[in-house]
Amino acid sequence: MNVTPEMLEEITRRVLAALTAETPGAGPRGLLVGESAWTPSAAGCIWAEEGEYRGDIAPYTMVVCRRVSSAQFCDMALGRDTTPAACAVSRALLAGKPVYLAAEGLPHRASRAAANPRYYAMLEDYVTRLTQFGVQVAPRAELERLLCGQSGKVPGVPEIPAAAPKRAAGETEAFCGVLTAEEARRLAKVCGGTLRLGPGAILTPLARDVLREKGVALTRGEEAPC
Repeated sequence: MNVTPEMLEEITRRVLAALTAETPGAGPRGLLVGESAWTPSAAGCIWAEEGEYRGDIAPYTMVVCRRVSSAQFCDMALGRDTTPAACAVSRALLAGKPVYLAAEGLPHRASRAAANPRYYAMLEDYVTRLTQFGVQVAPRAELERLLCGQSGKVPGVPEIPAAAPKRAAGETEAFCGVLTAEEARRLAKVCGGTLRLGPGAILTPLARDVLREKGVALTRGEEAPC
């Protein structure tokens, strides 16, 4: 059987997810629900996609809703678990785990100017109900500040280590471990065009392709092993 880069990437992602779930102290593990390319920039937090959720909220410390349909967030407000996203929110709230909802992920708000006032108000009532349950509804930038602890510790969320001090211009922090395509896309946005790899760092073929497409140069750091 020929092993394609896509198959290798998927195998790597699953192995890393399994190792992370079984390793104590690996850092908070959040669940992302809703179709969106946005992944919160929270240092030390490991994110799982909605497709990995199988109805058990125990492995996750929090749920972040990136984008939901009107039906989904209405179900969330009514305690229905008809979809994986609504199920994850319902079980997180029952387990006392924090839930975040990006304001940009509420589709009805884009139609505010033209919407029937009473219908729009009904949908906003569901948003209000979610906030009464403790769901944090805020713009993505604000949610990232909350998750990074820049607005103080959020009740129920494990403290996330502060970001490392800024390095000199053009210098990036060395990456250690296995670099997957998903992580490569995230780092490409913040590395300033150059990604330094620590001793022993490994790139999957798709990760290397992503960095090449993004124009990110790779260098090898000479720091102590990670």
